[in-house]
Amino acid sequence: MKNTILICIALLNSLAVSAKDFHFVYIRFDNSMIKNGLIGQIDELKSSFGSEDDFVVYYSNAQIRMDKNLWDAEELFSLITEQMSYPAISIPDEVDLISESLEKKMKLEFDGNDSNKRIVSGNGFSSLHFHYLVGKEFVASKNTDGLLARVFIINSLNLSDFSIKINYHPCGSYYAENALQFNPLYQISVNPKLVK
Repeated sequence: MKNTILICIALLNSLAVSAKDFHFVYIRFDNSMIKNGLIGQIDELKSSFGSEDDFVVYYSNAQIRMDKNLWDAEELFSLITEQMSYPAISIPDEVDLISESLEKKMKLEFDGNDSNKRIVSGNGFSSLHFHYLVGKEFVASKNTDGLLARVFIINSLNLSDFSIKINYHPCGSYYAENALQFNPLYQISVNPKLVK
């Protein structure tokens, strides 16, 4: 009995060590947000990632991407601090960029069976986390459906076999959680959460 317990503990520990998550952090600053709150949230998020986790941070206003190998907090925070204008979002470009990041980092592959299409490879990641650090302007412009739903549909993420979580961080802005729900027509089963 004692040996069985030790084997179970060792197995659980090995599973915990091998589990890793992929984080996609999307940042879109507008006047409804607080810059220091945004910078603090990015710092807090980055600190919460596990040592085995991988990530991509995309700052939409400046159209820059940083991953685990190119992470430069000083450069990103400087860009946010100096941000004065708010260029329009190009939905097709951003959908392409997010999809490219997911395909590259997660090495997404499908089983090829159209009747039961599903992701069969995720580069060893146990879950995918979307962190959206956005303000009231992003939400009011219906970008939850216009941008994120398109990413899900194009990449078949709503049919995936691994855990997906979506968190919205208002960073000083205000919007209701029910404004983040996907249009039911998209049949996306993941429910976005508002993290205050």
